[in-house]
Amino acid sequence: AELRQRIPMSEWAVTHHRLIWHGRRMCHARAPKCDRCPLWVDCPHGLKAARSGQKNQDPPVDNIGRGD
Repeated sequence: AELRQRIPMSEWAVTHHRLIWHGRRMCHARAPKCDRCPLWVDCPHGLKAARSGQKNQDPPVDNIGRGD
């Protein structure tokens, strides 16, 4: 629901595919790449990694759905 508020409806379909692509590249079950993820602040696993000190605490630039 939160993402729907942040992404224009006209971008929902392409954003869906971008999130799948992103997950396949970054969110591996045994070794997720949270330290390089630009979406960690919106991800329960990324936030958990940040709290445990496994992740840089600086929030990333918000670029979801913009093709960056």
